[in-house]
Amino acid sequence: TREMTVLDLLVHRSGLSLGAGDLLWFHSNYSREEIVRRLRWVPLANSFRSTYNYDNVLYAAAGFVVQAASGRTWEEFVRERIFAPLQMTSSLTGVADLRPGDVAAPHGMVAGRLQVVPLDTADALGPGGSIVSNVVDMAAWVRVQLDSGRIDAGHRLWGPAQTVDLWTGRITTSPPRGANLAMYALGWNVYDFRGYKIVTHTGGLAGMISRVMLIPQLRTGFVILTNAESSAMG
Repeated sequence: TREMTVLDLLVHRSGLSLGAGDLLWFHSNYSREEIVRRLRWVPLANSFRSTYNYDNVLYAAAGFVVQAASGRTWEEFVRERIFAPLQMTSSLTGVADLRPGDVAAPHGMVAGRLQVVPLDTADALGPGGSIVSNVVDMAAWVRVQLDSGRIDAGHRLWGPAQTVDLWTGRITTSPPRGANLAMYALGWNVYDFRGYKIVTHTGGLAGMISRVMLIPQLRTGFVILTNAESSAMG
């Protein structure tokens, strides 16, 4: 605990196993504080900083760092410092904020047939995956990423140096087909593909799968939002 930094939280090199602690938040009644507190009893699978293992709960812990530094909850901070300046007016920090009819119905395979499945939630996890958005708002997020945090001529969310930090790989991961090297950066998967740097991340809950992909050299980005479980999305 004394050795772990915020960077360690964000690049999944804690030594915990893949998805460690997920059963603490998935369809549970634990508060976010209790979920993070109970993570201390999950045994380590690897030595510290030696191996990449994706772990959602580490991002919930990082959310408390945001709260300690800003004096705002993670939800308040995201709404004030990201959603508002980018005019992401349809984006929410959790399913609990949805109004009836606001969201596409999730679909999954049940008994061999594609059917509507109950709407899932990661609200207890918060920073680890609870944001609800649409393609218009996510396009604004992609634009600000590709322009190094610049909103307009006089306003930035961050600067070019921070973009370099965000997209710098910190620990190696398994490269996808066609890539030579893949790494995990600060909340992003980065790898090479035919001479281009790819910056990407996926999201998924029951019946919903998403991907954001950036190709910085081409100043191009993609947002793919699906309301069905399918390997075709990948």
